Amino acid sequence: GGMIDSWVEFCTHELEVPLCTWVLPKQGIFPEIPEATACAKEDVKKALAVLNNHLLHNTFMVGHSISLADIAICCALIDGMSLVLDEAFRKPYGNLMRWFDLCTSQPQFAAVLGSVKLCGAPGKGAPAAKEAQPKKQAQPKKEA
Repeated sequence: GGMIDSWVEFCTHELEVPLCTWVLPKQGIFPEIPEATACAKEDVKKALAVLNNHLLHNTFMVGHSISLADIAICCALIDGMSLVLDEAFRKPYGNLMRWFDLCTSQPQFAAVLGSVKLCGAPGKGAPAAKEAQPKKQAQPKKEA
C-alpha cells in the first residue's frame, strides 16, 4: 500500500505537472510559454529516468502484477506518448517503454484507452487519436 501511494504521488507531482505544461499547449488548451515548456521537458526527462531505472529490475511499479501505481502512471503518460514524446525522446527509456507497452496491451487498458498511437518523428504528434479518452468517464463499470 505505501509503495503504491508513493508512486501515485510521484506521478501526480513529478510527472503530470511537467507533462501537462508541455502537452496542454499542443492540445490548444493553454498558450505555450517557451520557457515553461523548456523546463517541463527537462523535468519530464528526470521523471522518466526515475521510472526507467526502477523498471530495470521490476516488471511492474509495485509487486508482481498491475497495481494502481501502474494504472496512474500509464494513464498520465498517454497524451505525452502520443503528442510530444517522439521516438528520439523515448529512445533512452527502453525499460519504461517495455512496461508501457505491457500495460497498454492489457485488455483492461485497451478497453478504456483504445489503441495508443505513439508520437512519431520530432515535432509530429500522432493523429488526434485521443477522442477515445472522454468515453472513460461516460462508461459505467459493469458488474459481473
